[in-house]
Amino acid sequence: MKKDISDYTNSKCNICGSTEFVYARRSKATQCADCGSTERVRVTKMFLDKYNMPRPGMKIAHFAPERGLAKYLESVAGEGYCPYNLNISLYDFVETKAFDLCKDIFNLPSNQFDIIIHNHVLEHLPCNWTMTLIHLHRALKPNGLHLFSVPVTKNNYQEDLSDIPSDERCKRFGQAGHIRNFGRES
Repeated sequence: MKKDISDYTNSKCNICGSTEFVYARRSKATQCADCGSTERVRVTKMFLDKYNMPRPGMKIAHFAPERGLAKYLESVAGEGYCPYNLNISLYDFVETKAFDLCKDIFNLPSNQFDIIIHNHVLEHLPCNWTMTLIHLHRALKPNGLHLFSVPVTKNNYQEDLSDIPSDERCKRFGQAGHIRNFGRES
């Protein structure tokens, strides 16, 4: 059943508590007007709540940090919150450290983090994403939590690490910055 804007009027953001939602890209009114969280970010928060995380004193790695979630995680973990991204100029809301998930991942210390989070990052990485996941898992403490999401398309899995024009990337992968699709079929 297709939802319309009135279906969201009784919704409440589980990150900041706002009840006001605005249009986000191709979606209906699903982005929180206050903290900017989208559905995938609020689902991440639902999983954190399910596992009673985070807690003060925990160490959290958050790659490509989303504003509302970053503020929440930093408020709980304080200095234990570590936001990372390759392009730190995109993040004026939190002190982000430069980190390349293709090159710097090998230097990430083992058993370092209680929680690792990244949403819609793997489709951008111009390297072996499975190796990135292996090294992120290595960086988790025993019983740590690794939460991530990727966009899943109706197409088969495909990737292209070559230098193709951005209009071709948009056509094949849905966005100029994507180099792969995670499809419903392999």
